[in-house]
Amino acid sequence: MVGCTKANLMEIDAATNTGIDDMRNVSQSLRYAPIGGSPTKVLIVDECHRLSAAAWASLLKIIEEPPSYVYWIFCTTELSKVPQTIKTRCTSYKIERVRQKDLLHLVAFVVDAERFDVPKEIQKVIVETADGSPRQALVNLGICTHVRDVSEAKALLSGIDEDTQIIDLCRLLTKGVSWSTLIKCVEELDGTNPETIRILITRYFSKVVISAKNDRNAVQALKVLNAFSTPCNQTDGMAPILLALGEVRFG
Repeated sequence: MVGCTKANLMEIDAATNTGIDDMRNVSQSLRYAPIGGSPTKVLIVDECHRLSAAAWASLLKIIEEPPSYVYWIFCTTELSKVPQTIKTRCTSYKIERVRQKDLLHLVAFVVDAERFDVPKEIQKVIVETADGSPRQALVNLGICTHVRDVSEAKALLSGIDEDTQIIDLCRLLTKGVSWSTLIKCVEELDGTNPETIRILITRYFSKVVISAKNDRNAVQALKVLNAFSTPCNQTDGMAPILLALGEVRFG
């Protein structure tokens, strides 16, 4: 991959580009040589286990016999969901969990850099529930930036087993995707506490509002925050989440 320029690096989010047509378009683009004198093209497919069976099937030949200048990188947190026919065509690398000591340094660094008021005891809970994942630690930190009680932090973080899907849902809301795409993501959250979903969504879009570079982005993020502003009653199941999504998508 030496010499790959940004123009020849393609990142694909499998949470939104899961269909056979999406992958066929990607495959067709590989017929063209790298631009700007770069010797390689690199395609990174994030959360690749979300690709449909048809999408995987369309990639078999191009993965097995790629052009000499093409490199595929498939990233997943659920290797068991990747087809065996794909695994046999690739070399696998497993990223080991990060030590809690290092995660504590990471969380402390972000807390200082962003000037968060997060007690050391809460930071410890954040790391302990991150399962060795820097990404999870940062997600946990985002959830607990205003928490002061250790018990509350543990309660909030105990239900974040599906954090990846919740973050994916947030990303979908920023892209204005179809209702069917939103529902597909919600279905993967079955069994997750709706209040946990709501809290993470509001924390995510609070940051979007603060960092918005134009009025359009700020307005959309504020629309999401308003839709998810009412706490969820767990006995209502996913109904409050669906209503909020409908307000964002159709309101």
